[in-house]
Amino acid sequence: MTEEEIETEFKLPKNGRPAGFAFVEMKNIGGAKKVVDELNGIEVSGRTIRVELTQFEEKDSKQYLQQYPQQRFAFRDYNRGYFPPMEQDKNIITMNTEKSNPIVYIGNLPLDVTEEEIETEFGKFAEVVNVRIAQKRGRPAGFAFVEMKNIEGAKKVVDKLDGTEVSGRTIRVELAQFEEKDSKQYPQQYPQQRFAFRDYNRGYFPPMSFVPYPRYSRYSQFSSFSPTRKPQQLRRRRRQSRTPKEESKTQIHVSNLPFNMEDEEFEKIFQNFKTKECKIARLRNGKSKGFGFVEFESNEDQQKALELNEKEFGGRKIGVRVAYVPNQRELSKTRIHVSNLPFNMKDEEFEKIFQNFKTKECKIARTKIGKSKGFGFVEFESHEDQQKSLELNKKEIDGRKIEVKIAYVSAPKEESTTQIYVSNIPFEMEDEEFEKIFQNFKTKECKIARFGSGRSKEFGFVEFESHEDQQKALELNHKEFGGRKIGVKIADVQNLKEFSKTRIHVSNIPFEMEDEEFEKIFQNFKTKECKISRFGSGRSKEFGFVEFESHEDQQKALELNHKEFNGRKIGVKIAFELPKKNDSD
Repeated sequence: MTEEEIETEFKLPKNGRPAGFAFVEMKNIGGAKKVVDELNGIEVSGRTIRVELTQFEEKDSKQYLQQYPQQRFAFRDYNRGYFPPMEQDKNIITMNTEKSNPIVYIGNLPLDVTEEEIETEFGKFAEVVNVRIAQKRGRPAGFAFVEMKNIEGAKKVVDKLDGTEVSGRTIRVELAQFEEKDSKQYPQQYPQQRFAFRDYNRGYFPPMSFVPYPRYSRYSQFSSFSPTRKPQQLRRRRRQSRTPKEESKTQIHVSNLPFNMEDEEFEKIFQNFKTKECKIARLRNGKSKGFGFVEFESNEDQQKALELNEKEFGGRKIGVRVAYVPNQRELSKTRIHVSNLPFNMKDEEFEKIFQNFKTKECKIARTKIGKSKGFGFVEFESHEDQQKSLELNKKEIDGRKIEVKIAYVSAPKEESTTQIYVSNIPFEMEDEEFEKIFQNFKTKECKIARFGSGRSKEFGFVEFESHEDQQKALELNHKEFGGRKIGVKIADVQNLKEFSKTRIHVSNIPFEMEDEEFEKIFQNFKTKECKISRFGSGRSKEFGFVEFESHEDQQKALELNHKEFNGRKIGVKIAFELPKKNDSD
């Protein structure tokens, strides 16, 4: 199809390579709507074309142009409802039609790695065009994009570097991908990004300098850096996941080391002490990070070594302090951890490495899709075999020196609850029918989760008197009840909230109801507190809580569920227990 085939002015890219889309400037809005109705969805040369009115909001373009002033001319015209000649809109042409080099995504990147170090490491395998570490508030965000010269080089670095360890972190290296379904959803909130997403979906990318952060992520679902998720929530989640640390009794942390210092020179600093290990922390390319660790044979030597703090070595005053280590975990007597395995290694090949020992299990850790993570575990029948296997440390396998060390004992699982979680419950099922499903077991409670209106949430919980009954009940998984196959699994203890023994939650409260009227509803019970939840302005949130003096009154109050007050049927259900406050709060 060419411009001559359409009577109106049809604007195509002027570099001679069609990008698969075009703009048509119509004489009036009536004609524009007519062609949309007539042509949208028709087939042209075997393709079903999409014809629609293009819209851009002024407020979005203003916000966008503060960051990207080079796009000003194009957005100014878009907001007036027409488009400039394509040859004038050079930024958009470059972005839409110039096929750029493939981009590789690096995730879980240590925050102290520089772009130069990434370029050097990637350059060992293929030619690098550009490197960009994503920044958030001026600090590294933990991931980066690398623009490679060609797709072969991009695939090569993915094969070589994906899953390797950098400064104690296992990095992810993969081709950046963006899916069409996401781009349709995302520009509804951020229409100014629409053209960039079109290019990603066609398999090529705009210049690296254009890629904004955090608008793009490697994830097909924009969950990790969603603009709707508060940074405080992300930080809180990271803090909660960190392993608790304590002061080491034998290790020290030494900072501000000269970058040209070798390990031998570092050891000489502590030659007057009995040390087990002296090591400078380094990047994969061998470059010093400027700090290191020393482990002593005794706590006495550790304390004496602290006196070297602020002493000058190599023209720098070093900092010496007690090192923090993860809470001591018990080392296994029969298990080892093997890292730096070739990523193409199969489990059978892994087993052959330890064929001279009596093993119970040899397993390579893999992702959900079966891809090797580059490490594995071996469990032996005896402690002697475990100790002998440590001699394989630094042995070369397929060009890689494997690392063998004693594994930690797996953390004991928390005592399992006697509750189960039941999903896919028929919508119309009542609590009595739900209880009948488990009538052959000794249960404490069977309850379907419901909204304040009483409508089923289609899942529920069952608590048994014994762990044995809980295990037997799991056999009902995928059994059909009421035309549906229910799902049965052990309830998540960590995320399971505890029901209160004395509090209830009351929903659908009339908007104009005052606290005094609310208290009258429960005047026949002994209550400690009756309160309607309100906004800061005093406006009712239309729900409230009641705390009773006894569990018996709480249970009787549940009979008020669906009773009508001031023209509304209130919802009454057991409330969750309030979180316990720390003594320091």
